[in-house]
Amino acid sequence: MYKASIIYNNRILKIDSRFSEAYSNLGTTYKAMAQECQNKNKVIDGNHPNGKSSGDDQEDSAKYLEYAEECYRTAIKIRPKYWDASINLAILVSSQGRWKEAIEVYQTIESLMENDYPENARMDHLKMDPNQPHGFINEIVPDMIEQLLQDPYVTSQLTGGNNRMDNDILFVISLAKIEDNRKKFVELQKLAKEQEAQAQGQSTSTSSTPNSTHSKRSGESDNTNNNGNINGISGSSNHNNSHHHHRRHHRENNSFTNEKRCDLYFAKGNLYYALNNFESAKLEYFKGLITIGVDLIELMNSAKNGTLPTPTINPQKVLAALRYHSQNPESSPYNHSSSSILQTLAKIYQDVHLPSVAVAFYYLSLKMYPTANTCNNLGILLSSQRLEESIHWYELGLNLDPNHVHLYTNLGSALKDRGMVTEGIQCYQQAIRIQPDFFIALANLANVYKDMGKVEDAIELYCRALKVKPDFIEAFCNYVNSLLFVCNWRDRNENLHKISSIVDKQLMETKDQVPKGVPTVLPFHTFTYSSLTAQQVREISHRNADRVLWNVIASDWFPGFPRSILDKYSLRSNNVLSTTITSTASATVNGNGHYPYPYPIPPLPEPHIRIGYLSSDFNNHPLAHLMQSVFGMHDRRRFQVYCYSLSPSDQSQYRHTIERGADYFVDMNNWSIKDIVERIALVDKIHVLVNLNGYTKGGKNEIFAARPCPIQIATMGFAGTMGAGNIDREYDPSPDYNEYTNGSEGPKISEEEEDPDLDWFDRLPDRWMDYLVGDEISCPPDTVISEPLSHDMKSVADREIRNDPLQNAKMFTESIVYMPQSFFVNDHRQGFREENDPEIEDILETDPNRLQLVDMNIKAATNEKNFERFSGDLLEEDYLTMDEKIRWRREQLKRVKMRHELFPNLKEDTVIYANFNQLYKIDPLIFNTWLNILKRMKNSILWLLRFPPSGENNLRQYARNYAGDEVASRVIFTDVAPKHMHIYRGRIADIFLDTVECNAHTTAADILWSGTPIITYPKYQFKMCSRVAASVAYATGAWNERDLKYSYHTVPCTAIGPFSEKAQSKNNPNLLGHEMVVGSYKEYEDRAVELGMSMTWTSRNITTWTKEYTHAFINHQINKPDDQMTLIQNIFNHLSIHQQNQNHNTNLNHPNHPNQNPNPNQNQNQNQMMANGVNSINNNNNNNNNNNNSQNPQNPQNPNTFSMINLYKKNVLSITQNPSTGPQLEILLPQGSLVALRRKLFLTRDQMPLFHTARWVAQLEYAVTEMMKRWENGYKKLCQREKQQVPRPSSLIDNSYPPIDKPEDRTLSRSIWVPEEVQAIDLHYDNYYMPNQN
Repeated sequence: MYKASIIYNNRILKIDSRFSEAYSNLGTTYKAMAQECQNKNKVIDGNHPNGKSSGDDQEDSAKYLEYAEECYRTAIKIRPKYWDASINLAILVSSQGRWKEAIEVYQTIESLMENDYPENARMDHLKMDPNQPHGFINEIVPDMIEQLLQDPYVTSQLTGGNNRMDNDILFVISLAKIEDNRKKFVELQKLAKEQEAQAQGQSTSTSSTPNSTHSKRSGESDNTNNNGNINGISGSSNHNNSHHHHRRHHRENNSFTNEKRCDLYFAKGNLYYALNNFESAKLEYFKGLITIGVDLIELMNSAKNGTLPTPTINPQKVLAALRYHSQNPESSPYNHSSSSILQTLAKIYQDVHLPSVAVAFYYLSLKMYPTANTCNNLGILLSSQRLEESIHWYELGLNLDPNHVHLYTNLGSALKDRGMVTEGIQCYQQAIRIQPDFFIALANLANVYKDMGKVEDAIELYCRALKVKPDFIEAFCNYVNSLLFVCNWRDRNENLHKISSIVDKQLMETKDQVPKGVPTVLPFHTFTYSSLTAQQVREISHRNADRVLWNVIASDWFPGFPRSILDKYSLRSNNVLSTTITSTASATVNGNGHYPYPYPIPPLPEPHIRIGYLSSDFNNHPLAHLMQSVFGMHDRRRFQVYCYSLSPSDQSQYRHTIERGADYFVDMNNWSIKDIVERIALVDKIHVLVNLNGYTKGGKNEIFAARPCPIQIATMGFAGTMGAGNIDREYDPSPDYNEYTNGSEGPKISEEEEDPDLDWFDRLPDRWMDYLVGDEISCPPDTVISEPLSHDMKSVADREIRNDPLQNAKMFTESIVYMPQSFFVNDHRQGFREENDPEIEDILETDPNRLQLVDMNIKAATNEKNFERFSGDLLEEDYLTMDEKIRWRREQLKRVKMRHELFPNLKEDTVIYANFNQLYKIDPLIFNTWLNILKRMKNSILWLLRFPPSGENNLRQYARNYAGDEVASRVIFTDVAPKHMHIYRGRIADIFLDTVECNAHTTAADILWSGTPIITYPKYQFKMCSRVAASVAYATGAWNERDLKYSYHTVPCTAIGPFSEKAQSKNNPNLLGHEMVVGSYKEYEDRAVELGMSMTWTSRNITTWTKEYTHAFINHQINKPDDQMTLIQNIFNHLSIHQQNQNHNTNLNHPNHPNQNPNPNQNQNQNQMMANGVNSINNNNNNNNNNNNSQNPQNPQNPNTFSMINLYKKNVLSITQNPSTGPQLEILLPQGSLVALRRKLFLTRDQMPLFHTARWVAQLEYAVTEMMKRWENGYKKLCQREKQQVPRPSSLIDNSYPPIDKPEDRTLSRSIWVPEEVQAIDLHYDNYYMPNQN
């Protein structure tokens, strides 16, 4: 067949050497022959044993393609406007990767075809030019754009702020204007022909006109989709060669139909897209769509304000249309080619972060021709704001393509976000079944497993994903995070440095996007990534804040930020966000009367400040454990308290306490962001909104980005900056970058504004978090962007931070509320008091008056030298009040009992170092330090939690490798205990060893409440999370003069400070915090060893502590040693009764024990046994000890079965003979400087600032009141400038709180230092503080 075609066309050329169709047909024949050779090669490749193809066939194919190109070019040379030859030539060269040559061919034929039209009706002279103000130019009519901008209709279509959108809208209007001119020209031509025909008396001609539409010739095809095929037009393989020559010229001049134009534009656009020239591709796509009548102006108008457009089609309509198409294929309006172009345009807009425009294009694409890919892409864009709609589109896509793995994966993510985790997992698994190496589904399933605690399974899936795609950044970062979570430190340093490089690259590559790109590393993960610099950590939070604000502004419900009447304040170049963002959804200039807020200003306090707390953690969660009583402690004379819950109730006691404490508790679970914002702003009219989530799970920061309240605060939820404020510096990863070099002059006011109060308001659209509650330890003023550098920071010699490459950038974008003690509030004083142990209470004397008589008698009968032997108290404890002595004696006995209950086989003189943090906080440096401590302290163990269990083996193996088997054997793990038991058993540890990269937070407060000292190292100046424990430790009070007589203390820690003049109390050399906060790993190790070695164990006479003794003493029943022995036997009798009752009750509660009545003779038998003396006690204890030995020494005993009598066998509790006093009941107790610190912490916990919740609330109220006063004064000035109505004055200005700052001290800084003098107002705390409990 090919040979015949060549023969016939060559014969024609012999007759007429300029017959262009013959050359074109030859070109098509040779191209087909080349394709046949290529197909033949593919078959050979598959069948040849070595996979080799025929060299001859390859040569023939290349030769035929050369012949084809030569023939096409000859045809075009003969007939320059030969459409089919030009199109076939473009397809041929583009198939060889010569895309630019193909574009030149298309442009040439386009210009030739357009020559028949006037200049104002031609699109070929529109060119993209980034150097032009609007990004494009008309080379024939250069002033076309300026002419358009004079048209009020045109300017009304523009956004007025979003340059990218305005340029595209202007370009579309230009194209529409040209197309309109073209149609008018065609109509005039048609009218002229009709008139000419009438004048000649001929019938109206219906021959081709420039606008006539022809059916497609055989062989022509639509533009293909955007999945890599860039050959958008097919040429003609055969034509009717009987055309007469005199008809050709007329056809050539009038054959540029709309259909051909559309195909040509789409083909050019695909080539530009393949070359990554997306702006030029967009131009061609616009031309094609306007040619076929798509109203792009209306489409752009629906999305120009940045909000997602209203759906113009839904899945149900698409399914109905599909059914109609299957039944009526000929009458179907579907246009696959145009639909694919719309999808490509949507992708372009999606990639430049204009989701509203992308969604509009996807809707139109689905109308023209629905595909699974389009459903998938649309679902992705809708998922963050219209989750339900996105799910419906995913489901429709799977209806169209049941094996579409992307759809299954994205549907799984959407279902997971909806709370249907099981169904989401099933979708991921189905995607993996279809395509086992689909890395996205593997990584997403791994993410779910990681969140579920199945970390090892997650790691395996991440490895599979990375094996398929080694550069999969999201999977790599989550893989590293998972390894750290279980203390798998293989390649740790390499991985962390790679993450730092990834962050640098992502920050730099996306800094010019609108909004700027968000790094893969989450803000919370920066807590433990030691390779990240201060600038990186800040920028990660800042980019997330940027994206949160963008999500709000791009929402269809957000009213927008109004502009100032002085526009220079609305559009500054140094905004956190590009002016493209903040102006996209801006209202008319100051049109709402409450600039710069999007919602009306609430009436000012008179007298109540309405404060709202927003959290997803008002349940059995650490935050609720810490804050459950806070909400009820507010002064109701001045505050109304609103609690907004983002999660459903778990019916826990914590939830009920919070609900009772708030004036208004609103369950907003499943509410939309819009509904929450409008409730807060328009219904409740909150003045101050508190963010208790930050960047933690369950938070909805978009609520704050929408600015429902005048003032917004962050505290407790996230120990770091939210980054949601003004930063006037671009990210700069260069090694010599240092913000402290030229930053000593402090913050600057914008050039337009001279008043810092007004500047604060003008910057508000770019700042959605105003304040962060902190203190000078957790948030040093030198790390706050809005604070000038202290005198110490100006001196290089005084502060190494200036030259530390990790810490050379300021961190906090918020102003800081500096609490006088610690920012860290807790509820231990109210919510975690322990019930007394009945066994101890049965023997311990707790009547101060009776004990006072005994104490006076001992002092009268002894001297200072032997006072300790008789009293059982240390000499250094004699200054304690009798109430303190009782509490300390009780605590010592509890501690000994619980210690042996949990670790029954542990020697009494063992020093127990402990850490109860989640294991992900442990890193090799601190673990090495702990192992070094164990090496130096032979009589010590390290107690850790299985938190998670999968980390235990990794830490054990590391310990063996680093320190050897003997030291590793002294690393002991126990299971995580319930909250109350976790706090109570904290007393068992001697010292709590804190983690450094990210401290213990809640756990630090837990452990200090139990009385156990901590050792912490605030390594980083800029990382709040690494300074929380130091903040907590320094809120524990100070030694007094009596303490200092016996207790040692250290010099102030060099790791904190220097402090401002407003926080000089931190320099008190007697603070307990100095004992617990160190400045280096070496100091950390030495301090732990020093405190551990200070402990010695001695037998202490506790006979005089007992009720038996005081009763006998007061009744004069102790006259001889036998009397002393009798009362000791009575004490043991009580202990045995308790043990028997405990064992019996435990048996009764056992599920397999028969329900039977207790033995009525049980107590009598026990009394008879104890009356037989110490031998009976010994025998009884032997039996109990045998049971204890059967227990795992690393797991706690059943607390209902352990009795103090068990201590007798272990020689912890013993009976000794004293020559002077006769028999004594003694117990082995530690003493030393560490015990002195423990005693001080325990006995003063009800008085120390750390646990004074009511005082913390009063200090927060002070700060909030000061914020509102400053806000009111500033807003009054703003209203005068903006010519807005000034709100009615509040009742705050003349209240009892004095001003904090002198006028001459005011700067741009709005940080607030709360004076230490602010105390709790005793209103109604009896319900929270229960002094009758311990």
